[in-house]
Amino acid sequence: MVATIDLAKLYHCKDGTKTINQAIRRHIDRLPDDFYFQLKEIDYRELRSQIWTANRMSKTLPYAFTEQGIAMLATILRANWYEWIFYIKKEVINNE
Repeated sequence: MVATIDLAKLYHCKDGTKTINQAIRRHIDRLPDDFYFQLKEIDYRELRSQIWTANRMSKTLPYAFTEQGIAMLATILRANWYEWIFYIKKEVINNE
C-alpha cells in the first residue's frame, strides 16, 4: 500500500495531494474499490506519528493504493510509467 502523500511526490504533482484527490473525484468510476481506500482518522494519525513529519493535518484524509491502484492512477494522471514500475518493483522487493 502506498499513500497519496508518497504518490504525489513520486508523480511530481505541483499541488501535492490536491492533484491526486481531484483525480480520484473526477475518475471515481475508473478506480475499482479494491484498488484503493481512504484512511480513517485514527490510522492517519498513527501513520503520521510514525512516518510523516508534516506540521499540520490535511483537511482530507489520505488514500492508500494497491499496486493496481498505483498503475491506474498513473494512467489517470498521465504520469511517467517507468517511475511507477520502478517504484512497485522496489516496494515488492522490500516487502519480501
